[in-house]
Amino acid sequence: MERIVIPIDGAAKTGKDEVSTELAGRLRKLGLPFVVVSSGLLYRALAYAALERGIIARDKLLRKGSALELSIEAQNLMIDLARTADFQYCIGETSRQEGLFASPAPVANMFFGGVNITRFLGSPIYGDGGSVVCRIKEVKQALSDRLRAVLPGTPLVMNGRDIGERVFPEAKLKIMLVASDEEVSVRHERDLKPKGRPGTKAHQRLKSKVAHSLSLRRASDACATPSLSRVTAARQEIPGKEFVVVHNQNGKLLEAVDRIVNALMQYGIV
Repeated sequence: MERIVIPIDGAAKTGKDEVSTELAGRLRKLGLPFVVVSSGLLYRALAYAALERGIIARDKLLRKGSALELSIEAQNLMIDLARTADFQYCIGETSRQEGLFASPAPVANMFFGGVNITRFLGSPIYGDGGSVVCRIKEVKQALSDRLRAVLPGTPLVMNGRDIGERVFPEAKLKIMLVASDEEVSVRHERDLKPKGRPGTKAHQRLKSKVAHSLSLRRASDACATPSLSRVTAARQEIPGKEFVVVHNQNGKLLEAVDRIVNALMQYGIV
């Protein structure tokens, strides 16, 4: 029997991880052993490995962030690393953010060379590195091939930038998660751990950093699939029955998941 994969696409800071975790937990209550897989961990892991091996210079990445351009030689090394490095997703414990969810679920951890590196990958430098490497077409293809082979036989809720388009285009139903620009900015600022009260120089520096970082992330999103770019820009549904667009606003996580579960039932997937 073919396993069920629920692809959840969305731009940066639209709440993909939170929605995926709550959704998988809800489905597990129905007796379906779904596990959450974040495709972003694989891109971040590739950046981690590239920094460790000196393919990407740490000082340049810290200085230029996701705007860093790689040389042809570095790009070729990245392609080889994406195809051959010992990356592996393994089922980990229930999300450590368990208190945020009504129905927490197991989240796949990322291992590199047999070592669990998941706890390191939340650092912004690996997020920027992931945005850099995802611009290389052959890298995206190699990592998409790896993602298709993750945890064979296990039902997955997999989130990322182009999961429904590139990784699992055959999925019966694909979810596109969107959020308002204001909501995205709030989440991004929160993740950057703001310092200083509103109106202070420290706070203004943070606001500038948020605006710059978001502009780079949106440029990266624009390099993703046409469907994601169109939805991100227009905030409207994609033509075609196989896509369901879900708006994830602050405080309405459960409502967003309710809509996805209803769609899955409507399509006879669960």
